[in-house]
Amino acid sequence: MRKIFNITVILIITLLLGTPFEVAAGEDESTKKANIDGIDLNTLTEDELIYIPEAQREGKEVDEGYLHSNLDAADIPVLYNTYPNVNKYIKDKGFQAASVEYNHLDRLKKFPYRDGYGEVEGVVAHETANPNSTIDGEIAWMKRNHKNAFVHAFVDHERIIETHPLDLGAWGAGFYANQRFVHVELVRVHSFDEFARSINNYAEYIAGILFDYNLGVTSAETTGEGSLWSHKAVSKFLGGTNHVDPHGYFGIYGYKWDDFVKLVKEKHNNQVKLERIAGNDRYQTAVEVSKEGWNKSDVVVLARGDEYADALAGVPLAKKHDAPVLLTRSNILTRLTKEEIARLKTNKVFILGSKKAIGKNVEKDILSMGIEVERIEGADRTETAANIARNLLSNSTNKKVVLVNGYDFPDALSVASYAGKAGMPILLAKVNKLPDATKKVLDDLNPKKTTIIGGKKAINNKLESSLPNVNRIAGNDRFDTAVEVARHFEKDVKNDYYVTTGRSFPDAITGAALAAKEATGILLVHDQVPKTLASFIENENTNKIKIIGGTQVVTNDVERKLIYYLSQ
Repeated sequence: MRKIFNITVILIITLLLGTPFEVAAGEDESTKKANIDGIDLNTLTEDELIYIPEAQREGKEVDEGYLHSNLDAADIPVLYNTYPNVNKYIKDKGFQAASVEYNHLDRLKKFPYRDGYGEVEGVVAHETANPNSTIDGEIAWMKRNHKNAFVHAFVDHERIIETHPLDLGAWGAGFYANQRFVHVELVRVHSFDEFARSINNYAEYIAGILFDYNLGVTSAETTGEGSLWSHKAVSKFLGGTNHVDPHGYFGIYGYKWDDFVKLVKEKHNNQVKLERIAGNDRYQTAVEVSKEGWNKSDVVVLARGDEYADALAGVPLAKKHDAPVLLTRSNILTRLTKEEIARLKTNKVFILGSKKAIGKNVEKDILSMGIEVERIEGADRTETAANIARNLLSNSTNKKVVLVNGYDFPDALSVASYAGKAGMPILLAKVNKLPDATKKVLDDLNPKKTTIIGGKKAINNKLESSLPNVNRIAGNDRFDTAVEVARHFEKDVKNDYYVTTGRSFPDAITGAALAAKEATGILLVHDQVPKTLASFIENENTNKIKIIGGTQVVTNDVERKLIYYLSQ
């Protein structure tokens, strides 16, 4: 980034990653292009060249705006007694770290670490050395100059913004560091309080990375070995760069590298993990959910994994038969799913949906295993749900039903586990009318109580008023509705909950079957923990949370926030 800093002396400014070379007498242009920071590009393989920024490989000069200061702690007057102790100040003030904002930039080059995708070896702590910029300004500059250099994240006193997936490398600190480390920039601020807040965010974010990648916290500052590196340590021990940040900036506020390492260790030690049930994709996650809840199951409910229509009403059926919900592709029985059906020693599979939804090939594959198949289907999703309701309530005295908008999935996800536990079928409506199949089954069942899930945009007042013995549970959005549903049913369930994404349906559908079995519910998140959910966790005596889904759908940052709210 642009880095010019003046403190009693005029600083020597150097370029980050690829300072333009002075061509010695007699040195031709090809030789100039072949040597970057002492590295002969002619000796590198194609796989290794990716760790050299594109602009440098093309022999272009780095944009003069992209500067790093060589300001070291030794250049700073002794200020250690001028300011309060930063770590103590953070603790005394009780600062909470900012939530991570995910703003991954598509334009940034995608390449793996030297040992492969996600094989992070440590974190390099940088600072931007530009006292006149902001976090947004630094990101805007990086967007314009990303062929010269880019990093994974920026941190200031108010925000943590991740700009590049941590599982991929970045051009942050020269050839050797680029292939190994996550790179995080600390943005300069303008007061001691802001500095302390920024250090708190910086340490929290870096500690989380080291924890998530199981790297521990060991400083590389004196030995060149460890998981936490300054840019100075990279220059000293690895090479490919000559910058020495963040020591000089730290020194302005009387802060030392060892103090920072201590703070990162403290925050790392406070990191805990929630139990997470996850696979590499939705099909494997469904299998992992099944393994969590069932050693054996006579029945399996099978739904299509890429379309929610027929799956919405399936959880109460699964609960009736104490069965997991597994997922399949439309025309091929997914290998992992087939293996799980075999592990469960299943005798019968309910297929949800028509042959257009789940094809004959899937059915034949199951039959070839010597397993009975019963298909519950209809002309459309509403009729499939109606037929599931008839199956569910055969020989039942239950007279309660749930009604949701059948053309979006979140409200059904919120109520599925509770409906399953109570033996209530989930029927599907449109915003302003009952489909014929739903109307007919309601007439046939003549329920004593109909519970609408979702607000007026999901099912409007006119339709509500046409139903007998109706009540509505709703919030301002899908996430609030999930909390209101949990509040409504919490007296009937344990205060342990599953949390999954409300942005897609598969993990919540399969997880709801497990939640129903365990007499608990599903709560929904997005890329943050919704405020209403945070309040619910803090105030409703929530004992335990398990996450369903991988870190792509429920991020590590969301997990950290859930842990924080549980601890309050």
